[in-house]
This record gives sequence, C-alpha cells and structure tokens, in this order.
Amino acid sequence: MTTNPERGPMAISEFCRRLDPLGSCEAYLNIQLHKVNTFSGNSHTGARNLIRDALARDAALQAWAFNPGTGMAILRHSRGYAAFSVRYTGFPVARGRGERFLWLRIPNEDALSLIREQEWQRRYWECGNPYPRFSRREHLGSSPWQAPDGRRLSVERLADGRLFVCRETRHHAERQRLDESELRAALSRNAKDENSILVRALPLTAYAALMAWRVDEILAEQEILHLGTPTPF
Repeated sequence: MTTNPERGPMAISEFCRRLDPLGSCEAYLNIQLHKVNTFSGNSHTGARNLIRDALARDAALQAWAFNPGTGMAILRHSRGYAAFSVRYTGFPVARGRGERFLWLRIPNEDALSLIREQEWQRRYWECGNPYPRFSRREHLGSSPWQAPDGRRLSVERLADGRLFVCRETRHHAERQRLDESELRAALSRNAKDENSILVRALPLTAYAALMAWRVDEILAEQEILHLGTPTPF
C-alpha cells in the first residue's frame, strides 16, 4: 500500500487536477464541468448546492483519496460533512466530447471506510474523526411508514435546542418541514388529522420532546398574558 507523504486538507481544484494527471481539463472550478448525483436517489439539489459552493470558494476537502481518474472526497459544511465518490470522464483519453467530473453523494461512513481500507495513490483523513453527516443535529426518532402513501414523521433536535420536524414520503423522496401552526394542531388532544396520527406513532423520546416544546410554549404565552406586554428599552 502506497504511503501518503501529503498530510492535510486539499483544495478542491487541486483534487480535481490530481484526477486529471494528463492535464486535459483547463478549468477545474467551472461548475459546467461538474455533474452531481446521489446514491440514494433522493433530491440532488442539496448535493449540487454543496459542490457549487465548494467550487465557488475553492473549498478544502477535509478527507480525500485519489488514483488517476477516480477518487473520494469529504467536504465540511454547515451541518457536518458530505462525502462523494468522484470520477473524471476525460481519463485516460480526453476526446473533447464534454468530459466532466461526476460527483456521487454516498454515505459518509462508506466513504471513510473506502479511504482508509482501499489502495490509493495518495490519501488523507484525520484520525479519530468519524466525519458525521449531521454533527449539529440529533435524530430523536421517526414514526413507522404509514399506508397507503408511505408517509412518516421525523423529529430532530438542532444544536441550539430547536426542533426540526418534517414529513417524509418513502416513494417520492420528499422531506417537507412542518411549521409551528401544524405542530400545534397535531399536538392538540382532539386532533384526528394525518399529522396527529403520525405524532402519536413517534417513539417516546421524539414524542416527549414535542410535548415539552408545546408545554414550554403554552407557559410562555401564559406568562406574557399575566405580566402584560414588556416595556421596550
């Protein structure tokens, strides 16, 4: 296995240059030369935006590995890390027929395992860093998939303590956030709509977090009514 003499993050432009050892590409940061896809079949928009932003900043890859024409890359972003498998279609012979860098979003743990265990010409990763996808979110639980449309509710807690609650659809890869008015209705005792059914099907941790949020909100409203509107400074 080849020893890697290079240590540390690598600019995305330099990474792309290493995938193109013959130098057939002239503009590694040109977004038109990059195509983004996702392994899971979910919406490509988030992954595409990550790569677009990284190219605009010539961002540093926090972990990487490459051989001529192919590589692995892990980027840091606002919610943790994002991992990609990358292939340059212009290697070994560029024909001027729209050669591109093909980015495939894959699970972070799979990318890290490949970087560590497969043979590469060069590679780097930070020992002890699991490169989590959602370092600023804690998944509290999801309700079971509901028939016939395969909907469920997913609850996450953000780093600042706020809750992120969304509906997911199994067959259409949708992820729609519930606003506060929908949550209030779903948590009311007499509600019988779809959201309420999904809330009651949540695991205890997620359900308790939602109820605590609702109780805190009601107490805050009562305190404001009791004290009156505060005088601004």
